[in-house]
This record gives sequence, C-alpha cells and structure tokens, in this order.
Amino acid sequence: MRYTRPAAGKWFAFLAIGGLIVSSCTATSQTPPTPSANTAATSTEPTPYLVETPFPTIGRTPVATATGKPSSHQDVSGKFITVSNVEDNTDIFLIDAVCAKQLDGCSANWIRLTDTPRAEPIDFRDLSVSPDGKQLVFAYQNDDEAAMPNWGIYTLTIEQCMANPCKSESFVRLTSSPKDEFAPAWSPKGTLIAFASTQGDEYQASSIYLMAPDGSNQQLLIEQSGFQETVSLGCPSWSPDGTQLLLCVTSLDQQRAKTVFFVYSLAEQTIEPFLDEPADLGEPVNDQHPQWSADGHIIFDTNRFRSVDVANALIGASDVSRLGDGDSPCWSPDGKKIIYIRSGSAGRQLYLMNSDGSDSIRLTRGRHVDSVVWTP
Repeated sequence: MRYTRPAAGKWFAFLAIGGLIVSSCTATSQTPPTPSANTAATSTEPTPYLVETPFPTIGRTPVATATGKPSSHQDVSGKFITVSNVEDNTDIFLIDAVCAKQLDGCSANWIRLTDTPRAEPIDFRDLSVSPDGKQLVFAYQNDDEAAMPNWGIYTLTIEQCMANPCKSESFVRLTSSPKDEFAPAWSPKGTLIAFASTQGDEYQASSIYLMAPDGSNQQLLIEQSGFQETVSLGCPSWSPDGTQLLLCVTSLDQQRAKTVFFVYSLAEQTIEPFLDEPADLGEPVNDQHPQWSADGHIIFDTNRFRSVDVANALIGASDVSRLGDGDSPCWSPDGKKIIYIRSGSAGRQLYLMNSDGSDSIRLTRGRHVDSVVWTP
C-alpha cells in the first residue's frame, strides 16, 4: 500500500504506548551465515564459564580471575557499549570485545563513558554508534523538575569520554521538543539520524522523523495517523543501502499492545508488513529491537515462541528462526557474532553467540545491563 501523510487531525484516540518501542543497534554488519534449520530449532543453556565474583571496580586495569572454561570466540573484535547501574548510578560503559576471549570474561576492565550525578534520577536507552565509530547517539531522561523531564536525543564523542568520563552537562542535545523523543538510528552513510517522537500528538503516539547529525533540519517522515488504525511507530533500523527503514508498529489488540514490523521505502513512500502474524500464539505478538544485516537478515527479539527469544528472519521470506533466549540482539561488525542481553536470577547480563545461535556464552556477572551496541 502507498503511505499517505494525513491532513491535520487524528482518526482515533490512542492509548499512550509509544514508550514501549525501543531500539539499540545500528546496521553496520556484513553478511552473516544463514542459520541452519537444526541449530535454529533448538536452544541450549549458554555455557557458564565465569566464576561468581563481586562486580569489579570500574577502571582501566584488567582484573585477572583466570578460572573456568576458555571461550571459543577467539575471533571477536571491536568494542561493546552498554548501559549499567554501578554504585547506585546509571551510566554508559565501554568494554573491549577482546574480553570474550578471556577466561574471566567481560566483568572487568570496563571504561566509564559517562559520569552522571549520583543524586539525579536519570536513565539512558537506545544506543546507536555512527558508522565511523566516533559518535554515540542515545536517548536520555533526567527526571529533575529543574531540567527537561522528557526523553531527549543526545550525542557524545566516544574517544573524548574514554579519556575523561563525560558529565551530563557536556552531552550535546539534538532535540528540544517538550514531548518524548527516542530510538535514534544513524543512517549507513552517517548523514541522517532517524528517530521516534511524540511531538504533535496529544495522545503520546509516536511518529518517525529524520534529522542531520547535528540536530538540524528535523523533518516528519512517517506520521502514525497515516495508518488506517491507531498505531505508534518506533525502533527504526536502516537497510544497508539506506533506502529503507524497518519500523516497529504498535497497535492495540483487544486492549493489549501488539508490535509488528513494517518496511518503509524512502524513495517510493510505500510501507509493507515484514512478517505474518502467528495464528496460534494466544497473545498479541511483540517483535522488538530489529537490526538489519547486509544480506537482508533481521535479528530481533520476539514472543513468537512463547518466551522472550532472539530470532532471525530474511527480508522477503516468511520463516522465523529461533536463536535462543534473550533480547536486544546486535550484530558484530563482521556479521559472524551476536551480542545480546539475557535475564535470569543474576539480573540482565551480556551474552555472546555465533550468528546461527550456536556456542552461546555468558560474558558478564554482577550489575544489571541494558541497551547494548557493538562498535567497529
């Protein structure tokens, strides 16, 4: 169907569910191997090779606790960036991916990129790294009444913050609407940032906008009321050639939120559903956190298998392959690995697996993590 930007006015009232739609990764990966049917159909408990130790002091000196089982992921490279609560404070941290090769995993040798005041009730989400690996764009919320209490989109320079953790006042704010703005995603060439915003909607339903990397030239791209039902749009993910966006489209199914993916063509201004909805799920489908690979594979988390799972699907195909338990998956730069988050008795921790779902290992122990991205 052809998407038509509607005239002024709304078609339906909308229950505020825009905040449910989030995103964490940028599409920087190369072609991953196609998952085999046998591997995708089963899920095994990741190999627990880390010892249970207190969360280490954050710093730049490795903490060697060489115990446990050596990792088989000896070809990883790049860096992970994640959000974690350390010392009763939520901040952004950088972890060298080489830790996946080590016996002690990735619970040590973190580098703090931000240093927000302990007294501020703040939060970060929706991390996205520029294609050159130099800039981090993210959604940030400060609940201090003296500040803007809504979600806004900010950037920081990674190398600068590695040398000296950045204070919140040094973040560069790209958006200034009094409404929520979130889910930023760099385009493959780094010339645009797509994001979701509730500006202009009294019911807090979000639409998709574009802007330049410095926050200028903000333009409405896809308005939520252009659909013939009440929806909220979010988690944009760029195709590798920058001509399409994969979107989360959230609507109400018997008063419960349902989220599915649509693919939008920027040149043709057409929008089509990505996957068929399962007929026998028994609850509204919830597809989230998509990331596009170079050959048309999409990794995402979903409840299609009656749990929270990482899955893989191919653009133009109808099959969905289950890769394992978890959420917020992100391709490695070479497309061979996937980092993701898994919840358990120890909270939300980082895990790593091959692109076909095999050899899943736990990377961290200790504090809760959220919103992970893999940088070159």
